[in-house]
Amino acid sequence: MDNKLLSKIVNIFFGAALIQGANILLYMVLARLMPTEAFATYRQLFLIQAIVSAMSFSAIPTALLYFCNESKSLRVKWNYIKSICILVLLLGLGIAVVIFFARDTIALAFSNLKLAESLKVFAFVPLATMFVSMLASVFIVIDKTAIQIKVAGFIAIVKVAPVIIVAFVYNNFQAILWSTVLTHIVVGLFAIWLISYLGKCYPFKSTVFRVFIPRLCLYSFPLLLASSASILGLKIDHLIVSSLLGTTVYALYTVGAFEIPIFSLIQSSISAVLIPQITRDIKNKDYKQAQTLWKTVSYKSALLSFPIAILFIVEAEYIVTLLFSEKYRAAAPIFALFSSLALLRVITFGLGLRAMGKTNVEFYCTLVYLVSSGIGAYFFTKHLGMQGAAIWVLANTVIYAILISLVTAIVSGYNLRLWQVYPFKLLLLACVITFAVWHIKVTNINEHLAFIISLTEIVAFWWLGVILLNEKHCKKNN
Repeated sequence: MDNKLLSKIVNIFFGAALIQGANILLYMVLARLMPTEAFATYRQLFLIQAIVSAMSFSAIPTALLYFCNESKSLRVKWNYIKSICILVLLLGLGIAVVIFFARDTIALAFSNLKLAESLKVFAFVPLATMFVSMLASVFIVIDKTAIQIKVAGFIAIVKVAPVIIVAFVYNNFQAILWSTVLTHIVVGLFAIWLISYLGKCYPFKSTVFRVFIPRLCLYSFPLLLASSASILGLKIDHLIVSSLLGTTVYALYTVGAFEIPIFSLIQSSISAVLIPQITRDIKNKDYKQAQTLWKTVSYKSALLSFPIAILFIVEAEYIVTLLFSEKYRAAAPIFALFSSLALLRVITFGLGLRAMGKTNVEFYCTLVYLVSSGIGAYFFTKHLGMQGAAIWVLANTVIYAILISLVTAIVSGYNLRLWQVYPFKLLLLACVITFAVWHIKVTNINEHLAFIISLTEIVAFWWLGVILLNEKHCKKNN
């Protein structure tokens, strides 16, 4: 992997990390200041936003990267970008209207009637979020990822700082909600202005819009369906827990199911940068190069993400209480289970199908995932409570990873084999270290000291294990 590609990944990663880190800080503050049910309602609003975005927008940044890879002309790329911006604006306005008029039905689905009033104000937040989410893909397309960190830093401050100040000063749900909506609208307008400013030298041609949008829809629709099914599959457990167990239990579950975003940040950053490269390799039938690049990146990702996941699993109780306060300690087992998902998500399993343009195939796989998520989550939650919902999320994700790996191999004529991309040796090492550190963990001392001891053990064991694996690999090659 050349330095330019690595630099893009680093810029996208740290830019996204700034925004996600600011969001975590916000949730930490609100969890301490807001009553449990009010915090659950606030989190439900953003759960709705995540589901709506997945069902309407999630395929668009990937499609932008896919189509802009076909052209070397910056003028053509900017016409694609501006065409997509018009589409996103129309889409977002339509979604805002639907949310506004369907707010009572949505509130009923979540068994939380307080949501209806909040959604009247919150309806335009998904539109603003869409334009902010577009920025990373736009920067990659026009080769301006160097400004991603500065832009993300500005967005993080504007989105979070006013809400935290309002929360401390007023500590009132309506005040917090209004400040959240206003800050999202401000950063959304900023994103629109920035895209317009960067592309001001490239006039928009309506003919490109008329030709490009049908192609975009043809590519994006199956991917959009797949993304919708995937996100619904990932979030349907939240909806079921909220409906079956009530808002108070959901507040615990949403804290436990709150995956620290470093893992998703690593994968989304890598995927955004690698899609053009892997697409070129696959179009040129150079599967070996595509698989080698992917394998190298997944191994390096695992080197960073696996030890963090081990720490989150072993010290789940400490981390939950540190981030969200003592009243959410019961969410620790859920947090440990969701942290273990990082061991699976070290690679984006659908990336190969997207790069081959087989988004319809990915949709069929994720449709199976959605159905199994809903059925399994319902029965596991009904019989085992919120722990059952988390257990099924983990089990179902393993099944989905195996399914999509097999399908990718078949579609590529067994030229792209994800089981050769995934770092199984590091997974085995992670499982051994988790088991060892968990069983030698000291519990009758100060919890801060216990955390430091666990951290030291994980770093030492991981470093030693990786060295031994590398030495064994070198001897095998020699």
